[in-house]
Amino acid sequence: MASSQTRTRSAWSRRASRDLGDDLGRRLQPVGSRGPRLVGAKSTVWRRGCRSWLAVCLATMLVGGIPSLAWANAAKSFDVEATLASLPWASIAPEWRDGLIEVMRSAHFHRRSPAELFECDPRLYLALVNEPVLTLGLWRDLGGTQAWLRRIGPARFQGNDGQGTTAVWDYVLATPNLHILHSHLNHVGPNEAVKLDARVVLILRTEYLRDAAQRDHIRHDVEVFVKIDSRGWKAIARVARPIIEGLLNDQVQEAGWFISVLGRLIERHPDWAQAAIMKQTDLPLAARHQIASLIQTNRKPQAQPGRPQASAIIAATQDAVGASGLVTPVPLPLHPALTR
Repeated sequence: MASSQTRTRSAWSRRASRDLGDDLGRRLQPVGSRGPRLVGAKSTVWRRGCRSWLAVCLATMLVGGIPSLAWANAAKSFDVEATLASLPWASIAPEWRDGLIEVMRSAHFHRRSPAELFECDPRLYLALVNEPVLTLGLWRDLGGTQAWLRRIGPARFQGNDGQGTTAVWDYVLATPNLHILHSHLNHVGPNEAVKLDARVVLILRTEYLRDAAQRDHIRHDVEVFVKIDSRGWKAIARVARPIIEGLLNDQVQEAGWFISVLGRLIERHPDWAQAAIMKQTDLPLAARHQIASLIQTNRKPQAQPGRPQASAIIAATQDAVGASGLVTPVPLPLHPALTR
């Protein structure tokens, strides 16, 4: 009997691992360490960006990639206790503290992206980070996503990427310099062949800088902890772990790129952005007017009329992926920001 049970578990493990690989491979395209590969009229960041913030970088099972050297080095130097010690626990509601610590200390996966530096108005940046319904709405306006997202509480959101992943997450802490999010993620593959439940903690650290020409810049990085809660996870972990680690590499990096790409598109096509924002009826009218007014205030002489075309999206993506050391900024006092 024991031998029969062992064979049954082994067969289930092989089948589940195969199904997980098939489920991922059917929909994903590898991304090399040089960054997202441009496919047709849209880049992989463009195609995936909606998922990055829909699931708050939680769609680690949905985005393919090849680990880069930068990620490998980051993983080796990881110290969870140092991260825990760096967080402002006095500012975090007591009911969240134990859950955050549990996920971070017992995470099956962890990644922290390299810091990214890009030009953006601090108030616009915070509007995109603090209002994911708005951010996803702008991507939806450009087309190409089945994702949906809604606010279900003062700082709680629920989303579905249309491909089997649902997530509910909370903004545990939302300050201009630090965002901490906690999420419950559920992924169901085709024909329910794969079922995964996970808890995720996402940390977004942000600095606000100004260069010698008085241009505002953002420097941020994203850190993610993923704890798999699914029963039977250990049985498929040997096969699934390297797959998911590869997926997480690019997903976390692209979360940062996603915001900077969208910021570039708004700056270059303010007429489109203002019109698209006013259509986001899930946001209060006053908030829509405030953000649209901010975009108008920051309008640049080189702004282009109309909607971003495929070439503009690709150009913004290439700028985000290739940006490094644009200037040598000096610290900038925070602008009045659109915070919660």
